[in-house]
Amino acid sequence: MLTLTLADMTRARVTWTEEARNLRAAMLIDLCDVLEEFPTHKFSPFVHCFMEWRFGSVGGLYQGSAQERPVDHQIALLRLLNQEVAQLRSALRDPELRHEQRMFQRNAVEKFRDLLRRVEDLRSVHPQVLGLRFDLHLDQRVHQRQGAGEDEKQAQLQEFVALRAKFHDAMEYILGERFVGYSWSLEYGRLRGFHVHYWVHVLPLKRPDDLVILNLLEAKWITAAGLYAWVHNCNADPTKYWNRIVGRTDLRDARTIRGIRRWAAYQVLTDAFAKPQLPLNVRTFGMGKFPRFLPCAAGSLPPIQISVAEAESEGFLDFV
Repeated sequence: MLTLTLADMTRARVTWTEEARNLRAAMLIDLCDVLEEFPTHKFSPFVHCFMEWRFGSVGGLYQGSAQERPVDHQIALLRLLNQEVAQLRSALRDPELRHEQRMFQRNAVEKFRDLLRRVEDLRSVHPQVLGLRFDLHLDQRVHQRQGAGEDEKQAQLQEFVALRAKFHDAMEYILGERFVGYSWSLEYGRLRGFHVHYWVHVLPLKRPDDLVILNLLEAKWITAAGLYAWVHNCNADPTKYWNRIVGRTDLRDARTIRGIRRWAAYQVLTDAFAKPQLPLNVRTFGMGKFPRFLPCAAGSLPPIQISVAEAESEGFLDFV
């Protein structure tokens, strides 16, 4: 990952591969800030391994400069850098750790595959749909004061879950027979508190009415949750969001499929690295209304299914 490039007989510089630069960027992340951002989460074995290595590192990777310096200095720095990298590699290769990581991320991987499979089933019946993307929130300045205790947070969570269930029933009533598929995920963040990401599919009309629908849904959420509830409406500006999964959507289009894969990774694969520690009666992911296990239409359509390794290689996990 790191080599020495001689400028002349007395001076040299350390040459960094892309992997080494990425590792240095990870080292520069404020891990205390990460722990504060995700106070209710359990981190994966790989993340714990990196954190332990990072806190125990002497920090040679911080000196990642491409400047030319005396050869003796650069040789000593290179030896230190390679020792630090070797320590992390050795820890990550541990068979027991890798088994624990696979067990930790198994549920997230299954949800990822299931969601893509269900969208594949939807495409075989309704290749043209109207995609709705929105998030449900409560104003944190009112709903959740800073420094709230665990009992207070649990009460807020149970209240939020009950409000979401009430909203979901209203959404099913509003959409009726046009409702052909959905997925949702519950998350918690330091600034945003508890919130829900929705991705909903409805049968399109000749004239797009996604904004009309979302205005009705926003009114229902505010009615259910109160004055300080609000909805983040992605359909209001679909150009900001991943390829063609918002608004009128052609599930056969290759660019749409790329957007679907990226969204599926964002919605469920976060749990492969950090899982919210919530009560057993609180679900963090759900989906439904999709047709089940139907054959795809004839023709050479790009497959929606993709492995986790492919999602990583395509950059779909860059949000982590």
